[in-house]
Amino acid sequence: MRPKVKIVDVVRASGVSRATVDRVLNNRSGVKEATRTQVMQALQSLGYAPDALSALLKKRPHDIRIFLLDGTNPFFAEIRNGFKHAIEAIETLGVNASCIDFDPYTPKTLERALMAPDDMTSAIIAVGAETAATAKAIDALQARGIPVITVISDIASSKRTKHIGQDNYAAGETAGRLMAKMVPIGLGSIGLLIGHSDFEHLNERQTGFTKTLRRMRPDLKLITTEPYGGTDTGCMQLVDDLFTNSSDLKGVYLSGGGQPHLIEALSRNRTAHQTIIAHEISQLSRAALEQGTFQALVAHDIAHVARMAIDAAIESTDKPQETSRNTCQKPCGINIYVPENLPKT
Repeated sequence: MRPKVKIVDVVRASGVSRATVDRVLNNRSGVKEATRTQVMQALQSLGYAPDALSALLKKRPHDIRIFLLDGTNPFFAEIRNGFKHAIEAIETLGVNASCIDFDPYTPKTLERALMAPDDMTSAIIAVGAETAATAKAIDALQARGIPVITVISDIASSKRTKHIGQDNYAAGETAGRLMAKMVPIGLGSIGLLIGHSDFEHLNERQTGFTKTLRRMRPDLKLITTEPYGGTDTGCMQLVDDLFTNSSDLKGVYLSGGGQPHLIEALSRNRTAHQTIIAHEISQLSRAALEQGTFQALVAHDIAHVARMAIDAAIESTDKPQETSRNTCQKPCGINIYVPENLPKT
C-alpha cells in the first residue's frame, strides 16, 4: 500500500512554502505556472495518487476577461465597482478575473479586443453595443470554445452563451407609469433622451416607456431627440434646445443615468412643474435626486448582476455540455427610488 503523502513532504520535495502547496492542491489563483509545475513534479516523485494528480493537472484556474465601459458616465463606475466586489469574493476559488476598458462610443475598440483574446482566456463577460461586427466577434469566440456572457446590455444577434441583466423593457414600462402618474393632466410634451442607440438596454427601456405613456396618457406628445453620445458640449446643447423649443414641456425621460454635463444642463433648464425620470443609482444621479433635478430613479442591483455573470462564466467553462446557448436571464428586481427611500451609500 502506498504511504500517505503529507503536505510537509511536498513542501520539502518542492522547496516552496506550505501556503503555495496548499494553493496548488486546491487549484487557487496567484501561483506562477513554473511554481505550479515544480509542485506537480514533487507530487509525482512522492507517488501522489495518480487519479487525483491527473485531475489536478487537467484543471487550471479560470481566466475570465471582463470588458467594461469607460468614460464620464457615472454609471460606468458603478458597473466597475460591482464587478470589483464580485471579483474580490471569488479570489480564493481558483478564478483569475481581470477588467478591460473600452470606449462605448467607439464600438470598434471592443470588436478588436474580442477578436484577440490571449491563450489563457477561458471565458469572457462583456457589456457591449449591438453591432454586426461585435456579434461576429462573439460568434468566433464561441466557435473556439470560449463562452461569452453578455451583461447589462444584450447582444442578442450573437451566439453568446447567456445574457444576465435586468428586464429593461419592464424597467422602461415602470418609468412610463411613473411619468403618467406624476405629470398633471392636460396637453403637453415629454422629451426622450438616449445616450447611444446601439445599446440594446437603452432601446428596450425607451420602447417600454413610450408604449406605456402613450397608453396611459394620450394627452402627452413625445419628443424623441437625437442620441447625445459622449460629447459634453453636444449633450448640453441638445438639452438647451429641447427646453427652448418646447414651451409646453412637462417632463423628460432619460433611458440611462446621465452624464455630468447632461445633468448640469437639465438642472439649469428645469422648472418646478417639470418631471424628470432617469435610471440607475450613481453618485451623480443620487445627488440629482436629492437636489430635486430628478423626481424618480428606476434602478437595479449592479453587484448582483456582476456576481451572477461571473457564476455563469465559471459554469459555462466547467460544464459546457450542460450550458444552454442563447439563454437570457433577467433576475434583477426593478427598484423605484425617490429622495425619501434612497439606500445609504
